[in-house]
Amino acid sequence: MAKENEAARILARHMPTLDEQHELSGTPFDPTDYAFTVAEASKASGLSEGSIRNFLRRETLPVGKKNRLGRIMFSALDTVRLRVIGDLNKLLSVDPSSAAPVAEHVVNHCAAWMRRENSHLHSDENGYRKETRLIIHLDRETGTPVMAPYAWGESLLGMKVPDRGDEQDWARKPIVILPVEQIFGDVLEELFQILEAEQ
Repeated sequence: MAKENEAARILARHMPTLDEQHELSGTPFDPTDYAFTVAEASKASGLSEGSIRNFLRRETLPVGKKNRLGRIMFSALDTVRLRVIGDLNKLLSVDPSSAAPVAEHVVNHCAAWMRRENSHLHSDENGYRKETRLIIHLDRETGTPVMAPYAWGESLLGMKVPDRGDEQDWARKPIVILPVEQIFGDVLEELFQILEAEQ
């Protein structure tokens, strides 16, 4: 919880002018702005520059955009996407194209979190959203991977070993747990430090 709260404090410092419509335009930090180099995206995502350039060369992922000088730049959301894909590849050798839907879920959650639109989550006493865990498990009927977000709480990691008749799919199959806010919180913190160093 400490890391998520730290991410919230960093966000508040960099985005003090969010209006009631939750618009990002006109704020000091826009997560969709292509403001970061390959080297900076590499540092924040944990992926090597070579891996990122390989993704771009093979057009594996929809990340990065050339600026008017022909230099490839990345947005904060691109960098979050790279972080998730890199983590799943390092941990479980998941192919980037297969990891892309999981990364997209985390990216969309990050964008909503930055707009303070995570209304499906509870707020803490400071008005910030509590953490979410994205559970990836095998569907009982199809055997294909499915995702389900869970608000962080005792009911998840405090779970008992499921009974034979337990109807919760994620408790009956192998599961992967992604700490959503901590993933993008770490990335944003790194990117904010890069921006602060330029000031």
